[in-house]
Amino acid sequence: MEHTVQHDVDLDACVVKVSGIHKRPEDSLELLRIAGTYAVEHSCTRFLFDMREASISGGALGAYETPLDPERLGVGRTFRVAAVYATLSEDERLLEDVGVNRGAATFRVFDDIAAAREWLAKRRS
Repeated sequence: MEHTVQHDVDLDACVVKVSGIHKRPEDSLELLRIAGTYAVEHSCTRFLFDMREASISGGALGAYETPLDPERLGVGRTFRVAAVYATLSEDERLLEDVGVNRGAATFRVFDDIAAAREWLAKRRS
């Protein structure tokens, strides 16, 4: 897995762009750790994980395990997080469902980068 992290000033969000083979849950947990560190260093509470160029492996179990305890990696449940995939499979839907059911109400998966950016740009009420 390769990745880059940068701050998108227009979106006021940290963008993590991922490519290569992405093994879930281990690579996902590593990305959450990286995001947590970046959040502290740059006072960032909104993230866009651009997974469109990644080949995801790990199946339903990996998707289930990824969002179980993001706080221990520095990603608060109040952070607004969008993950964008080239296509959404049942595994990505499970990832979102588990995250939301575990209290991360501000986590969504998308297959459209414009829709993800629009959702991410919304301020909490």
